[in-house]
Amino acid sequence: MGESVEEWIAHIRGDFGCDVVMAAEQECCLRLPVASHEAIMASLLEQAKEQGHHIDSIAKEVGANAEWQQYEIRLGHASPLHTVQCLAFIRDTLPTIAGQNNSECTFVSFIENNEITSSLQIHLHLLNEDGEYLFMKQEDQLSEALQATLGGLLHMLETSSMPIFAANDAAVSRLRSSADHVPVAACWGGNNRSVALRLPESVVPHRHIEHRVPGSDADPQEVIAAILQGVHYGLKRQPDPGPQFHGDARRSNELKRLVDLLS
Repeated sequence: MGESVEEWIAHIRGDFGCDVVMAAEQECCLRLPVASHEAIMASLLEQAKEQGHHIDSIAKEVGANAEWQQYEIRLGHASPLHTVQCLAFIRDTLPTIAGQNNSECTFVSFIENNEITSSLQIHLHLLNEDGEYLFMKQEDQLSEALQATLGGLLHMLETSSMPIFAANDAAVSRLRSSADHVPVAACWGGNNRSVALRLPESVVPHRHIEHRVPGSDADPQEVIAAILQGVHYGLKRQPDPGPQFHGDARRSNELKRLVDLLS
């Protein structure tokens, strides 16, 4: 067992004077029919608010099938520790609410019979002691902090974090699926859902890193600790993340495949 979320927060703050701020997108599925789903999600939002958890919104994903409807629960920006706590609350609470409403909830990463893939995406910001954002990108120019953090996160994918992000057969099946929104390669890019680390476009140079690798059933505490370890490694060692990848990573024979990093 590695160091905890609290310990990595302290290391990053103590060694570099920085704070990490996170948001998250937790996907899950509710069993059909959808008649009870609105009440289920309304109850989740109400209970989250009562307990001080910040859920920004809940979105119904496109492509319901005959058995399941997928949802994306979007968490607001918070400390890594609070993000862990909010994700744990959702995992503990939503199945109970669903059961009370004659439905069923699953956080499994891949539903084989229905070809549904679900993820736990972590959005990552880095702030200095003055609260200023350190991740900047203008055209091909990256801020030092952004370049270092990308390099650190990619290093962790290649050395230790993949078994955390894909910890079971369903999570591995997700990474092997043909879905065009599932990351397949250990690289970074812009508005590109086939890469592990995405930098969504913005009208300002501020950026956040969208870590797209963890499956929806990955352990939140372990996922966020591994990501923080990657941030710390990057800021300390300044590894080169390589160039931005353009295009569909599925068509490249040169990139390191995420599933191959599990062996």
